[in-house]
Amino acid sequence: MKKLIFILFIPFEFFAQKSVSIQLEPYASGNPLTLNIPFVGWDGKLVSVEHFNYYLSNLTIEHDGGQIMILPDSVFLVKPAEYSLNLGVLNLNNIEKISFLVGVPKELNTELGLLSQDISTYPDNHPLSFQSPSMYWGWQAGYMHMIVGGKVDGDNDGVAEKAFELHNLGNLNQELIDLAVVQTNITSTELSVDIRCNLDNWLKNIDLVTAGIAHGETGINSLVMDNASTQNVFDQAANASISVNDQVLIKIKTLSGSLSIEWEGMKNIDKCLLFDIDGKIIREEHIQESNGTVNWMNLKSGIGLLQLNDVTGKTIAARKVVIP
Repeated sequence: MKKLIFILFIPFEFFAQKSVSIQLEPYASGNPLTLNIPFVGWDGKLVSVEHFNYYLSNLTIEHDGGQIMILPDSVFLVKPAEYSLNLGVLNLNNIEKISFLVGVPKELNTELGLLSQDISTYPDNHPLSFQSPSMYWGWQAGYMHMIVGGKVDGDNDGVAEKAFELHNLGNLNQELIDLAVVQTNITSTELSVDIRCNLDNWLKNIDLVTAGIAHGETGINSLVMDNASTQNVFDQAANASISVNDQVLIKIKTLSGSLSIEWEGMKNIDKCLLFDIDGKIIREEHIQESNGTVNWMNLKSGIGLLQLNDVTGKTIAARKVVIP
């Protein structure tokens, strides 16, 4: 709590304004998920998913050396074709961690919630309004935090033919996720955090052949939601980077008060910039060579953002640096 109170008094205008989005692309067996296209499940059986939706809420962002930003009243409905969460323009430079709740929070979920309201009172485009397929089980039972349905190969003939439906609900099955992340700087004012949602891991240890229609908050559905935090359901690719150009080779060396940058394969490079944690430019150098080096001395210790721009001002690559 002391940390949060301290942060609230930090003037956010010192941070750069960034348009921020979170991408939660669905994956299965290491590949992007496509509805109705079979993938190999955790037990080696073919699985074909017809729908897969879940709620994400209570989003919190840790940025710029441990500053905390809470997005109030954040509730999103994530679908296989609608997995980009636009968070708007936020005052920050570097996102280090995100936390969120899988499911609808208790205060919004059922008639017992302090902020709950009848589903018919929400605008049509609100995530807590009516959905197809339905994500709501009524005023007393509340919302379904995650639903998935499709077919599984029940007789091992290489064809997914056995139907299954998992509908997770209840006021105890929301799952908190904490995820250290690296961001992708799309431009100097736009960034994205790209996360994979691994459906095969979410269904780990679930026998889909015998699952049938499982609708509720205990048993198989409780295990499903436990998997959200225990089975590496949400992660980033091994090559996730805060660079918009992962093909660019950048080597960074830091010593006490100094920073050395070496790059290869840059096209149309124009400028090398170093920002401090408040978003202020502390070093700037014009460069035009596709391969080259920059050495800066007499720097203050702390966290900074190294950014290389092309002749149009677009960010080619960016890296977080720590000056000892």
